[in-house]
Parts: sequence; C-alpha cells; structure tokens
Amino acid sequence: MSKPGTAPAHATGDARTRVRWSSSSPFRRIAAILTSLALGAGLALVGVAAPASAHTGDLKATVECDTASGLYNVTYTLKLSNVSSGNTGTTKWRVGRTSFEGTPKNANGMDRGPITTTGNKTIVLGTDTLPGATKGNGPWVYAYTSWADKFGKGSDGRIEGLTGNCAKTPTKLPVAASPVKQDLCGTASDRIVPPAPTTGVEWTITPVVNGSATATATTKPGYEFIDGKTTKTFEFAFTDEPCIVTVEAVPSVKDVCGPDNETVALPADTDKVAWTSAKAGGVVTVTATAKKGFVFAEGPTKTWAFPVDDAPCVIEVVGAPTFSDTCGPDNETLTVPPSTSEIAWASSEEGGVITVTATAKPGYAFPANARTEWTYKIDDKPCIVEVVGAPTFTDTCGPDNEKLTLPTDTDTIAWSSKELDGKITVTATAKPGSAFPPDANTMWTFTIDDSPCVIPLVGEPTFSDTCGPENEKVLVPTDTETIEWNSVRAGGVITVTATAKPGYTFATGGPFTWTFAYSDTACFEPTLSGTVATGVCEADSPWIYYDVELIDPDKQSTNATNTASLVLTDGTNTHTITLGDLVDGKLDGKVLWPGASVDADGKANGWPGWALVGGQWIEVDDNFAWTRTVTEAKIVVNPEATVAISYPKAAPECATAPKGSGGAGSTPTASNGPGLASTGFTGTTIAIVAGVIVLAGIAFLVIARIRRKRS
Repeated sequence: MSKPGTAPAHATGDARTRVRWSSSSPFRRIAAILTSLALGAGLALVGVAAPASAHTGDLKATVECDTASGLYNVTYTLKLSNVSSGNTGTTKWRVGRTSFEGTPKNANGMDRGPITTTGNKTIVLGTDTLPGATKGNGPWVYAYTSWADKFGKGSDGRIEGLTGNCAKTPTKLPVAASPVKQDLCGTASDRIVPPAPTTGVEWTITPVVNGSATATATTKPGYEFIDGKTTKTFEFAFTDEPCIVTVEAVPSVKDVCGPDNETVALPADTDKVAWTSAKAGGVVTVTATAKKGFVFAEGPTKTWAFPVDDAPCVIEVVGAPTFSDTCGPDNETLTVPPSTSEIAWASSEEGGVITVTATAKPGYAFPANARTEWTYKIDDKPCIVEVVGAPTFTDTCGPDNEKLTLPTDTDTIAWSSKELDGKITVTATAKPGSAFPPDANTMWTFTIDDSPCVIPLVGEPTFSDTCGPENEKVLVPTDTETIEWNSVRAGGVITVTATAKPGYTFATGGPFTWTFAYSDTACFEPTLSGTVATGVCEADSPWIYYDVELIDPDKQSTNATNTASLVLTDGTNTHTITLGDLVDGKLDGKVLWPGASVDADGKANGWPGWALVGGQWIEVDDNFAWTRTVTEAKIVVNPEATVAISYPKAAPECATAPKGSGGAGSTPTASNGPGLASTGFTGTTIAIVAGVIVLAGIAFLVIARIRRKRS
C-alpha cells in the first residue's frame, strides 16, 4: 500500500546472462552445450511465471479553496514510472471512503475513466470537491492501470491536513431600508410593513405589544451589510385611540301571554360590538357594548327597553281519563292523559274511590266552566270460576312407584296434594278474587299400593378355572332395578347370591345361591422339545428343512397366532425368517437359505455371497455371505429353542455355489474379477522438468569425467 505523498518501491528490468566460449575441446564443447540447454530450459520455465518488467504509479492529490463556492477543489494525478517506451496503459479510478480499503488488485468497481497513456507520464485522473468545513483527511482514492504487456498495478492516495476554514467571501449589501408603521384607530390593525424583498436579507417583525414593536433585518449566509454588520433593528411606538363604530343591526323582543316566555333576538357579536340582555320589573333591557379599541358616537354603550306581559294564558282542558272494572280485587284499569307543558294530570284513591284531577301549570289558566275532576268507584267482589281440569293417578306393585299428575296452576286456581295413611288427597283452591260455584268438585282421593312385585330370576353366574394360582374367573350378572348380585370367596369356594331388591320378590322364593370350587395347581410350561432345522443341498440350491412342535397343554404360550420364526446370527449380523403359523401346535416345511434363489422352473440362480457381474459369477461380501458361517440359530415361537444348523456342504451331485465359479461343489476357473484400472498420464510438465534434470545430470557427469582425465 502506498502512502499519501510518497511513491512505492519499484522493480527494475530483467537480468540477462551471457555465455563466452573458452575452449575448443570437443568434450568441453559438448558439456557447455548441454549446460546451456539446461540453463535455457530452466530460465524458460522461470520466465513463464514472472513479467518482463514492472511499472509503478504514484497517486497524489492537490487542493485549493474556492471562495466563490466555499468548497475545496481537489485534483488527483497519477505519476507513472518504469514504463518502457511505447508501452500503452489504461487507468480507471474511483473515490472511496475515509477508511482505507486496501490497494486495488484489479479494476473491479472502478467507475471513472478509462484514461489512456503511453510510456512514463503524469496523468490527471480527475477532480472532486469537498465541503469547506472538512478537517483532517479526505477520502481515499484508488486507481488501477493495465498495460499492453499484460501487467497491472494498483495505486492509492488521499488529501491530508485540511483545516476546514474554506468559506465564501460575503457579498456586500447596502444598509437595509426602514420598514413602514401602520397605526390606525384601535389596535387591531396596528402592524409593521417590511420593505420590498431584498436579495440576501430576511426580516423578523414582532407583534404590537403595549404599543411597541420591532423589525430586524438579518443578512443570509454569504452576505453582510456595507458597514460590516449582519443585523439592523428598527423600533416603533403605536397609539391606542379607539375607532368610532355604528350599530348595523337592532335587537327585537316577541312576547305572548304567560310568564317568562318572551323571546329576545340579539344581533350576533362582532369583533367590534358585544350584545347582552337582562329582565327586571316587567322590562327587558338590551345593551350593545363597544369592544376595546372601539366606541359609539354616543359613548361606550347603547341600550333598548322592551316591556313584557306575564299574565297567564287561558287554555282548554284537552283529554279526559278512562276507567274500567270487573269482578275481583285490584283488577280495575285507569287511563290518565299524559301531562303536557300546560296541564298536569294526577290521580288518588281513598275509600274505594279513585279521583282524577287536571291542573293548569304556572302561566296558564282554565275557563271558569271547565271540568277538572273525575271520580270512579272500585268493585272488588270475587269472580265465579269453573274448576278446569282434574288430577290423574297410577300405581302398580312395589313401594314408591305411584305417579300423581296435577293440573297446572292458573291465574284463578291453585292445585295441591297431601299424603296420609296410604292415601293421597288432591285439592283445587280458588285464588283471591275468584270463587267456585257451590256444587263444584274440588277434592279427589287416591289409595297407594306398596305390595312387592313378583319377578322372575333373569341370568346366572358362569365359572372357569385353569392351572396356576388366582386365575379362576367368575362372571356375575350386572345388578338391575329389581335384582342385586353378590359374590364371596372363602375356603376354596366362590359363592354367588341373587337377591330381590326391596319392593320385589321372586315367584319361587329366594334368594338363589351358586357355589364354585377352584384349584391353584401350577401350570405346565410350554416347550419346543423335538423341534429341528437342517441345511440341505437340493437341486444345486441350499434349503432349510424345519420341523416345529409346540407342547403347551395348559395354553401358556403368549403368541396369539403361534407364528414360528428362524433367527440366524454370526455374532455380528442377525436375520429372521418367518416360517408360518403352527396348526395344532405343529409346523414343518422348507425355505430357501437367505441369499439363495431359484427361477420359475425351480433351477438354482442365486447363492449367498455370490453375484453375477458381466456374465460371470464373483464372490461378494453382501447377499447374506455371512450366513454361510452362522454361529447360532434358534426357532422362536414363545417359547424358543436353539437348533444346530449350518450351511449345507456341496456334493458331486449338488452344488451350493455357481458351477464353474471355483466355489465349493464347482470346477475352479481362472479369476474373472476386475483387473487393474488403466489411467491416462497428464504429467507433461513433470516430464519436461525431469528431462531437463536428466540433461543437467549428463552434463555434470561429462564435465566431471573431463576433469578426472586432466588430473
């Protein structure tokens, strides 16, 4: 990375070696020729990796303050050196951040340029601006130059030591003209009017407060008055003489009979006049008051007086009450007109008489002959009603199973019942305000029958018992509404009892009892005794023949389906073969050895540990190859039994491996496995280097031999 204001170190041109012949000896000439070839080859290899020359670019920045704009103008240049004459280069550049990002290694991201140059030259990359207040260092600038000889070089630099005091020279303005004071009657229109707008000047004007206000002219940035100041203030005083105002509208009052019902219409308040009204002694007085800064020609107020009439208004009695009444207490209906803004309606009851009164509200009066009172007599004699409905009663054998249904109570009749000494009495009672005819039936009597019901015995217990302790099972019927079942265990006997519930009895007596004796003799454990499995070679295929027998007289096996399986293992691998379900505890048959297979005609076409590859059989580690050396096998039903089984041995008439493959029971043949893979040689460069080293070695031997001869 190059530092600002300095140039990085630069490489010099190629170093070349010349060889002078110093002898005419054939051996020495041969040695020299071989040595030159070796050195030439070596130098040729070195030349592939190194450029023919190196170039250097020194990026610098210069700055000057532009007082017209207040900005720093920065110019960026790049000085190229160690460039061969006529070598053309192209430079692209960009402006980065204030933090260093590293000297560029390519032109990626360079957004300015390209700039083309030939040979050693200082080129101007371009210009940029910085705010005049910038202090310290400017942003880093990066450039990358690519030459026609395929060489590239990155450069970097920045401007440093900025003071941040670059500013525009202020423009001189004449001293601001004085604003104008507007002082009219009152205070509402008092204000200061600034002069016409002037370039570079802003005005600040305060509102008029207590007769005083100020106006201040302030120059904008980059400007000042000719006297060198940036502000000028003007002060003004105002008078408070009120303005003469006239009344543009007048008030009015409307009045009709009745107190306090006059309507006063006041003009709306304005910014000059406020209106108020007041009533006293039968007169409404309206006052207009001039607001602050204003006055009437007559003075600060003007008044108007309006007499009003508060005599009551004569009105008619509108509406009348209605009344209805029938037999029975408290069932009269009275309707009173609703009260209005003029009439108040009221009612009262005393001594069986209702009185309704109409009263005129304040401000109103009825004519002298108007009816204002009504009276109604109340009739509370009970109403004669019929007995509607009757109770119903049902009862059968058994206690507490009678069913009584009463009619629903109504507005006039209440129904009730009472039980005493096995009888139920139902009574119908007329409610207050109602009465039954003298010959009405109002009472019913029902007799209760609580004798027990005769029922049959339904159901009976079942019992089972097998070997082993506490495995006897007693199934007792579920209790019903009429029968209760119980069981008791004692002395090796289970006793079950059926008893009729209260209110019931069996036709043949009861209760009924059953007894069951049980035994806890131990069970005979299940076994697979006599179960065998054997590996057999058959038609060139390995088969497993099996004969499974489950002895389980007490049915202790927990295998619900009695499914038998053969499990093979070699200590590492395990494989399970499902043989089938036992029938009457027995199962026999045969199954192919794992990994073996036959075609549709039953001919062997697969063996464990063998695979057909490219038309030839080869031994493999998969396809159940491990099963040919099983270490343990067992038949599993629940229980389980270990069986002795091994992969069947081949015989002259039966092969347990592919014929002609070299396996047991076949004719050995030459290996047909894959051979050594042929690979291509890509070491051309290595061969060249090796050849050079060989030539150098020959040369060394020749020279050494010549020296020995001389010595």
